[in-house]
Amino acid sequence: MRSQSLQGFLEAARIAYAAHVKEPRAINSLSRIFSALDTPGNPSDDPGARIPACAHLARAADPNKFDDPPLRHRRNRQRELALQDQGVTQTPLARRGCAV
Repeated sequence: MRSQSLQGFLEAARIAYAAHVKEPRAINSLSRIFSALDTPGNPSDDPGARIPACAHLARAADPNKFDDPPLRHRRNRQRELALQDQGVTQTPLARRGCAV
């Protein structure tokens, strides 16, 4: 079962990407990605760890670079999740070592 806040984040991401992606192959890719996310996986008890690539995330995701309303909404939603729901550490990215 997926937490309500994580589900809200995924829905915000789906909306934000759909608003920006216009190329047919990219639309198809996003459709496959979000279709796979329609069925929640089993949460892991593994606390996860940061992999070296995570060191670049803060610079790559600098909120000052994004001034588009759907992206701003997504960023704000992500921030809310990080503050409200420690279950976010159980996302697929977290399990790959990109902890929130």
